[in-house]
Amino acid sequence: MDNYEQMVSRITVVVNRDFLTRSPLEIVSEFGVEAMSHVTGRAPVLNDKQGIFSKLIRRMGGILPRPVDIITFLVHENLELQALQLAAERFKLDISGSGSVHSEKVSIQKNSGGLEVNTMLDKPVSKLSMSSQLTGICCIVLRGEGDSVARIALETGSCVPTITFGQGSGLRDLLGLWRITVPAEKEIVTMVVNSFEAEEIMNIIIDTVRLDQPGRGFIYLFPVNRGLINMKVSSENRSQAASMEQVIIAVDDLKGGAEWRRRRLSTLHTENKRKLWQGLSEMALTCDEGAGEEYVKIAMAAGAPGATVTGYRYIAGDERQISPARKKCSMIVSTQDTKRIVEALDEAGVFTGDAHNDLVTRSVPGAFSHSVL
Repeated sequence: MDNYEQMVSRITVVVNRDFLTRSPLEIVSEFGVEAMSHVTGRAPVLNDKQGIFSKLIRRMGGILPRPVDIITFLVHENLELQALQLAAERFKLDISGSGSVHSEKVSIQKNSGGLEVNTMLDKPVSKLSMSSQLTGICCIVLRGEGDSVARIALETGSCVPTITFGQGSGLRDLLGLWRITVPAEKEIVTMVVNSFEAEEIMNIIIDTVRLDQPGRGFIYLFPVNRGLINMKVSSENRSQAASMEQVIIAVDDLKGGAEWRRRRLSTLHTENKRKLWQGLSEMALTCDEGAGEEYVKIAMAAGAPGATVTGYRYIAGDERQISPARKKCSMIVSTQDTKRIVEALDEAGVFTGDAHNDLVTRSVPGAFSHSVL
């Protein structure tokens, strides 16, 4: 087991299935990635099409679900831009609506063999430019409310978000002592937006979904190094009229940047800005399916407030006996508590023996939820 801290780049590719003609896993493997994670989700867009089915969708809220494949993999920091450009090139992400790709700096704290950092990649032929002023927003809400969060990103023209499923613990258990029932099933809405508008969008989400109330959900920011955003926020397919995506890009060029977006959102949102929690980190413990609940309890006893557990498929080209059915236990904790939580997991033997349990951390510059403490 590797016990040293290692900084690497994590690449996340989101691909619209409507644009695929073969397995996205094969495509990623072909440009040199030997180990990756895969999960399915949906990337909702605003429905602007005509027809009987479209009218029904509009009556149900005007959101059209689009199935997507979400693939993540690790590379050395010096291969980050190469990996981004390869993903953009092979998945044709320059085509509007086809998908997105972004990178983050993460730290491997523990590696029992379930993490592999890819070191050999093909050279991209075309080198698409990547945006660098990006910030990620992750919002965890009750199942069935993901579209309400997604709509904010869509109607502001910020990006096309993704929605996946998970199970929550921690705050739910505490509220249960107060006889407040909170379902365990969660929807996880992830979006990558321009950094100038990130906090304004976050505040709009907090007010719209009422995250200041007990058990409603949790939202946090995460740093994004660079990437290519999917801004095809509607299903419109007009040949002459400019799309919202084209208008926003054109205004960015005219204004010399994207700072105007923050001022625009400030005029739309008049509520007081929320004071965000700071000094936080995300601890992502990955493990074999079936073991996550036990490990979360150990972490909570050491100070973690709770976790969101999601399932994913692990694909590796080597001969290690690692189950493809894996779980990720995501915990947002005070940065000063991370060492104590890692030590508690270590003492419990989580990272020893035959289990392939691993721990990755990343910075969380801001977060918000209702506090019951």
